[in-house]
Amino acid sequence: MKASGSDDSEGVYTKTENVDKRKTMETKLPLHVSQLKQPQTTINRIHTVFHFTALLALLYYRFSSPFYHQHITDGFLPSFSWFLISFSELVHSFIWILGQPSRWRPISRDVYPERLPEDKQLPPIDVFICTADPNKEPTIGVMNTLISAMCLDYPPEKLFVYVSDDGGAPITLFGMKEAYSFAKQWIPFCIKYGIKTRAPDAYFSQSHHQEENGLLSNNKFVESRKEMKVRYQVFKQRVEKARVNGTLSSGRGRADRPPIIQVIQNDAVDDEVKENETKVPLLVYVSREKRPTHPHHFKAGALNVLLRVSGIISNSPYVLALDCDMYCNDPTSARQAMCFHIDPNLSRSLAFVQFPQMFHNLSKSDIYNDLLRTAFEVQWYGMDGLRGPFLSGTGFYLKREALFRSPTQKDLSHITNKQDVGCSDEFIASLHRDNKFEAISNNQHVSNRLLDEARLLASCTYDQHTQWGEQIGFMYHSVVEDYMTGFQLFCKGWISVYRNSPRPAFLGSATTNLNDTLVQTTRWNSGLLQCGFSRFCPLTYGSSRMSVLQSMVFSAFAFQSLSALPMLCYAFIPQLCLLNGIPLYPKVSNPWFVMFAVVYTSWQFQRIYEVLSTGGSLRLWWNHERILLIKSVTAYFIPCLDVIMKFIGTKEINFVPTNKVVDDEQVERYNRNEFDFQAATRLLLPLTTIVTLNIASFILGLRRVLLQKTYDDLFGQIFLSLFIVILNYPIIEGMILRKDKGRIPLHVTILSGAFFIITGRAPPPPPLTSSTPPPPPETVKRKRGRPRKYGTPETPQTAASSAAKKLSTTTNTSPSVTLPSSPPRKKDPSSVSSISSSKKYQLSALGNAGQNFVPHIITVNAGEDVSQKIMSFTQQRKRAVCILSASGSISNASLRQPATLGGNVTYEGRFEILSLSGSFLHTETEGGSSRTGGLSVCLSGTDGRIIGGGVGGPLKAAGPVQVIIGSFVVDTNKETSNDPKFETSSSKLPPQVIGATFSSVIYHSPDSSGRNSGRVNNDHQNVGVNNFMLQSRGMHSMPSQSSDWRDSPGLTDHGAYQSSEDGDDGNLQH
Repeated sequence: MKASGSDDSEGVYTKTENVDKRKTMETKLPLHVSQLKQPQTTINRIHTVFHFTALLALLYYRFSSPFYHQHITDGFLPSFSWFLISFSELVHSFIWILGQPSRWRPISRDVYPERLPEDKQLPPIDVFICTADPNKEPTIGVMNTLISAMCLDYPPEKLFVYVSDDGGAPITLFGMKEAYSFAKQWIPFCIKYGIKTRAPDAYFSQSHHQEENGLLSNNKFVESRKEMKVRYQVFKQRVEKARVNGTLSSGRGRADRPPIIQVIQNDAVDDEVKENETKVPLLVYVSREKRPTHPHHFKAGALNVLLRVSGIISNSPYVLALDCDMYCNDPTSARQAMCFHIDPNLSRSLAFVQFPQMFHNLSKSDIYNDLLRTAFEVQWYGMDGLRGPFLSGTGFYLKREALFRSPTQKDLSHITNKQDVGCSDEFIASLHRDNKFEAISNNQHVSNRLLDEARLLASCTYDQHTQWGEQIGFMYHSVVEDYMTGFQLFCKGWISVYRNSPRPAFLGSATTNLNDTLVQTTRWNSGLLQCGFSRFCPLTYGSSRMSVLQSMVFSAFAFQSLSALPMLCYAFIPQLCLLNGIPLYPKVSNPWFVMFAVVYTSWQFQRIYEVLSTGGSLRLWWNHERILLIKSVTAYFIPCLDVIMKFIGTKEINFVPTNKVVDDEQVERYNRNEFDFQAATRLLLPLTTIVTLNIASFILGLRRVLLQKTYDDLFGQIFLSLFIVILNYPIIEGMILRKDKGRIPLHVTILSGAFFIITGRAPPPPPLTSSTPPPPPETVKRKRGRPRKYGTPETPQTAASSAAKKLSTTTNTSPSVTLPSSPPRKKDPSSVSSISSSKKYQLSALGNAGQNFVPHIITVNAGEDVSQKIMSFTQQRKRAVCILSASGSISNASLRQPATLGGNVTYEGRFEILSLSGSFLHTETEGGSSRTGGLSVCLSGTDGRIIGGGVGGPLKAAGPVQVIIGSFVVDTNKETSNDPKFETSSSKLPPQVIGATFSSVIYHSPDSSGRNSGRVNNDHQNVGVNNFMLQSRGMHSMPSQSSDWRDSPGLTDHGAYQSSEDGDDGNLQH
């Protein structure tokens, strides 16, 4: 084939012709117009500002609350859960912000193809169709796409169709030859009767078409239609028979084969064709070389081979790229695209015209394909308002030169080095404008020399050590070659336009089962996330080469897989915290709860509006919400793992073709809106585990709320669990109710239940008492006698109460607490029996006297257990202990309340300590030692309610808690001294308590009857006996400065008290 430089040659697109055409176009009407979409633009902008403000307020609450609410950091689990949910909301907000520029300025475009110049002035177009696996991409479907491309409403001598068979299957070449023969009758039929649906399978599968309304009365048309249908059935049977027989399904190896180039032309033309002189576009079969030892770069490698091969055969200035299942539904799409490409005001910087991906088999309530609808019905319009959408894999008309130069370069004269484009002189010559090859007509044949050159260009080693896939052609190093190529075009300065015609230009086949949907989405997101974390990251590489808004749009798609992290957290963390009674959201009564409700409502408003404004329904929105959650925890999360493993070198991301084989049973379930769960276990297990966890958390959390009346704290988490359960009802149905083939396998349900048992079980509360078992309660003898005004000596407890009252009267006027320091004498039995009213009896009624009283201060940090800290103190010394006072706040309290089922009730929230009382006695026995006692507490909630009871479990501090404890020695062998010096012996007290003043000592009974009942807890082996509560009224029992304690005698540098009387008192850290 020779190069032609003449201006009058048919099919030549030269400089002179281009200039003349531009001068003519300047005086004519515009070929296209654009306008801002309203009211979408106004609504989107208002919502963006409003939602962004609400997000800032929400994030402020999340990251400022730990500084004001100490219960958030109460232990590892609450603080870690709070961190995860806060981080999730931050990531989710980041991804949302990145996606808003694609909604800021949506525009729509109209074209006027009737204003185009005459056919001989239109530029040629090369059509690229890619197929990879005949087992997943049926040959009949590929041939329908091929025939529809050959039937485009465009001069046939300027159309050249190339099919890349990456599977190297002979059945594909055989089908192309059969399709070429059928097209010679099909094309005239479509042109004669104005048929718009030119994919024969789509045309004959429908009983009636609108374009046939005026033709059904035409007998000649009816007969021609029947004849064409018979021809098409014969064509299908021949292809199907060749596939079933297996004669064409094997032979050449798929992974190790030489390149094959074959041009299909009118070699043997029958009489009918000669008579009609049918013009059919040129058809070229390309099967590139593949070797196991050489990379083939997936679809990008196949498209670059087509670029090179077509460059020396037809070398059309524009390229139409189609997936093998995406047939041409509107034959005027080529003319619509040329309305943009040959516009002199736009063509200088225009790289491609993108048409949307639409599908012929989508149901009205589509349950699988939410992403494509949002992209092509919403986001692509907004990107067109910036500098245009990026390449979408199929359905785009691309300027060939845009893959080799930038808009600032006028031509490709700078490409002369073989190190850039390879060693083919023929291909280098095709890149220069003064060496354009003449387009091949139907009566011309490609020379053997040119076919040999084409095989060289299709070899697997041709692009090695060149700029192919790096700077020129379609980009390598990613399975999403369309995204990477479009990104590079925009970085070079090119723009694009989006054209969504009233009649869909191209229609494909959507996935109709869950497995294919998730596999396809996983492949896309793996490639996108890989680009996001590569050197071509849009936030870094693109920000210096394109506008900030456009860089954000590319980043939104690159990082959309990261939304798996917040979705997984929303599906797991609040539910696990609900099982453990840990609140993660503000109370309903808290004003900040309104902010969370506003953010959630605003986000859902945007999604509902986008569905309804594009012709959808509320049911479609609900289905989109479900598939978004399903994809987020599977098809978005798996790419995150894949990219991590790729970066550490343990896995490579592979290209897996989407299965296009139609299963009638799956299609029937899809049309009934029933999920087909015949998928891999790794895809189903996260879904079933989430559903199981949310069902359990909702039931158990609701039970907790009803019993403890804590709905104010946990309402947000209960609502979230309920929403997820209702949203995923089809998964519950697949686990339990369905019995067909599309149900969830039983072993997946069992695995999810086991996983829930492992992760969802709440930890048991820690023990409260020492391991030494308590001794049996002592029997107290009743003392007879007439009751006196000082109280009845019915029990030691009541005697202690009356003595305490007397003690309080003496301490009100004394600067210090006076306790006995002299050794007590033995009791006189006669004095007990006579029961006199003297002070001697009042003191003896106190029972066994204590001596060597020492006060202690215990500081409990936030998150620690107050009761455990006290127990640790008592176990370190052989002394009796009584709790004098406590101050601070509690976040978790387990109290003994017999009226409640189970004995113990756990309260969660923030409670101020009103009082903390109790005592622990150390008793020496022949078999060893034992310790008896217990604690009781009275708390005040934030809502003003008062709760109290015996401590039966954890008593966790919400902030620093200070407990004042008194320890003393009980001598059971000596009587209480009746010396009058008993009340004035303050000088013998330790120096640490000199000057301390207490207002009163009050007896505190744990039950309403006034009796002090010793109760054994169900969970802990401790006996509640004498419980005292020492209250301070505006006075301090210890010096106000903690440094005074550290400077006092008997304290170490660490603040631990060293007792001189008892060596067991020196191990407590204050």
